[in-house]
Amino acid sequence: MNTITERQSKELQAVYDLLNRLLFGGRLPKNIRLTLNRLTRNRDGGLFVPQKWSDKNGRLCHEIVIDQYLLNLEKKHWIAVLVHQMVHLWQFEHGKKIPPHARHTHNREFADKMKELGLPVTASGSGRSKGSETGDKVEHTIEPEGEFERMMKIAEDQLDISDKPRDSATYLEPSANMPKSPKYRHYCPQCSNREFETDAKELDIKCGKCDNKYATEAVMR
Repeated sequence: MNTITERQSKELQAVYDLLNRLLFGGRLPKNIRLTLNRLTRNRDGGLFVPQKWSDKNGRLCHEIVIDQYLLNLEKKHWIAVLVHQMVHLWQFEHGKKIPPHARHTHNREFADKMKELGLPVTASGSGRSKGSETGDKVEHTIEPEGEFERMMKIAEDQLDISDKPRDSATYLEPSANMPKSPKYRHYCPQCSNREFETDAKELDIKCGKCDNKYATEAVMR
C-alpha cells in the first residue's frame, strides 16, 4: 500500500503530464517539483518559482505550488490555477518576452497565451485601468466553450487528487500550546477576498466575491 505522500506525488504528476500533453503539446519539462501547500501570503492560489531547485550535479529544476485548500473547490477551479502557473512555466521556457522580475509576471505575452487556452485574464491590482489584461496581479476566468473548458469535458475524470485537506478547526483542539480561548481564521480558499479572525470554530458563510464557502483554520500563536 502506497503512502499519502507517494499517492499525492504520483497523482499530481499525472495531472501535470496530461495537461502538458493536451494544452501545451508536451513542450513543458517533465522534471518539475509539484507541491501542495497552504499559501498564506499568496492570493492567487498558485505560485511558479523558476529554477528553485538544484541537484548534486547542478541541474536546475522549477517548482509549482498549488494551495492545498483549492482541492475542496469544484475541480475545474484548481486545475485552472495549475494551468495558470504552467503558462508562467511555458513563458519562461519558450516565451520571447520573459518578464525581467517578479513584479511584471503578467505581460502581454502571458495574457495572450492565457486567452488562447480559454482562460482570459484581467488585472486586479491597483493602478490599472478597467479591463486591462496585464499587471502585477491578474485574475483568470474560464471561458465557456474555450480550449480549457473543452479539455475539461474530455479529460475531467483523469484529472483528480484522491486526498483532500480538512479545515484545521475540525481536528485541532485547544492544548497547552494554544491560548485558553483560541482564535480561528476564516478565509475564502479560492480568492482570499476577505480574511478575519473570530472565536467561532465554525461559521456558515460564503464569499461575497466568488460564492465559495469560507474555510476555517485554528490560529497557532
